[in-house]
Amino acid sequence: MLLQVSSLTQTNLGRAKEAFFMPANGQSSLNVATKGWILLGTSLLFLVWNVYALLGSKLLPPTGLKLMDWTREDNHYSALFPLLIPTFVFFSFWSWMGKKLFKHN
Repeated sequence: MLLQVSSLTQTNLGRAKEAFFMPANGQSSLNVATKGWILLGTSLLFLVWNVYALLGSKLLPPTGLKLMDWTREDNHYSALFPLLIPTFVFFSFWSWMGKKLFKHN
């Protein structure tokens, strides 16, 4: 049995697009921009912290800050990056293989 998608007209798609990209009623675009900057700043802070944990923490002397010294003494992050490479290759290969088998069978 075929399902008909007659309710998704151009006007409904246009309204859905506007509702997704436009701020809600009573919310200014400055508030949305502020949330975007907060998200960007948090992502940048996370990136800097992880680069420090992977690369810089073993090369620098103890700082005296409890959290940074804990990161320096931790051995899991130093093994994370080398172990991610074969994991990524393995799952990428099998994802590609599964896509090829699905497409050609």
